Amino acid sequence: GPSKVVVPRVGLTKKQQDLPPRLPPTRKSQAVILAETDNYLVRLDAPENRGRDRSAETRRVQERRAHSFGSALPTTTAPPGFVETEPVPVRRRVCFAESGKVPTPPPTESDKLAGDIVASIQEKQKNLDSIDKALADYTRRAESVG
Repeated sequence: GPSKVVVPRVGLTKKQQDLPPRLPPTRKSQAVILAETDNYLVRLDAPENRGRDRSAETRRVQERRAHSFGSALPTTTAPPGFVETEPVPVRRRVCFAESGKVPTPPPTESDKLAGDIVASIQEKQKNLDSIDKALADYTRRAESVG
């Protein structure tokens, strides 16, 4: 039999949906707010400062920087009550021996560590060179046989 095609009707009629009633507005008017707060006549105390008082530390740092490192505004004298807390760096004196040989300072821990690193890298480079030579030799032999 003939099939019946049903074409839906869109937008012609609206079905009534059961929606809950709308809520009343939640914003309060300015008059209500002023009535509830007495127009903010009561002043609250400032909150207690819970942080550490760093004013003494700040002053010490400022004094030290102003005297020792004052690159922006150099000072010629120490501020009143200033006590130097950092050791003053000692200038190294270099003396050249008349024989032309300069005395070398004893190696430090970092010098020893750097030397060990350089030695291990050189050893690994030698190993890689020997592997490259062996690989080239094997390639040459394989090509000569084939």
